[in-house]
Amino acid sequence: MPELLGHILDIIVKTLPLYESVRKEIKPNHRLADFVVLGETIFRALGNEENAFLEACKQNTENQNLIVINNNNLGQLLIKYAFNEPIEQEFVFEPEGLLRSLKVFALNERGDNDK
Repeated sequence: MPELLGHILDIIVKTLPLYESVRKEIKPNHRLADFVVLGETIFRALGNEENAFLEACKQNTENQNLIVINNNNLGQLLIKYAFNEPIEQEFVFEPEGLLRSLKVFALNERGDNDK
């Protein structure tokens, strides 16, 4: 236990002087801004490359977004609909028109009105 606490104290001592400079350097614009700044500071204090933590956070967020879309019926339908249309076509819809078009596409795609 004392060895672990000594290691944690060493990380804190290395992190504190870097925190203000990292906070001024990066300006995260999401709800976990303080966490991102502190995580990046700790990563740097441990000898990692600059922005390594930021890149890991970005990759994690992208992976989470893909998982949500892949597990959502509406997300899957929208992707299929978008890639079913000709590339030259620009998507300009009013919400009601998009909904009607998606309903027709879903009926043709799945043959099931309930989904």
